[in-house]
Amino acid sequence: MILTFAMTDFISSSIIKPSVERARPCHEKNEYLKPRVLVTCGSGYSFTSSHAANHFGIAFFIMLILTKKKKLLSMLLFFWAFMVGYAQVYVGVHFPFDIICGALLGVGIAILTSELYKFSKKKMAI
Repeated sequence: MILTFAMTDFISSSIIKPSVERARPCHEKNEYLKPRVLVTCGSGYSFTSSHAANHFGIAFFIMLILTKKKKLLSMLLFFWAFMVGYAQVYVGVHFPFDIICGALLGVGIAILTSELYKFSKKKMAI
């Protein structure tokens, strides 16, 4: 799980954001397009959302390594990650597309790291 978090955060914050350099919606200069901002606007870039990448990555990593009998827990984890992403848009610090792409990044890395976890677990059992 720590590897999932480290990878999502590093790729989103240190690779994608500096490459894309998309300004946050709260930095919009046009007052008609500027969203209502409910928190302090971050100084960094917006795309992709590191919060979405991190929370979806952790949620899906846990979901993928659990047995299929834990459906309620899986739904709660997805809901938690979704609400974190929704909150980022609601308070005005991310565009919806930032959240969607951050979530996809998190899920992709969770798939990779969960497969790595399952592979290493099999190797240790031998």
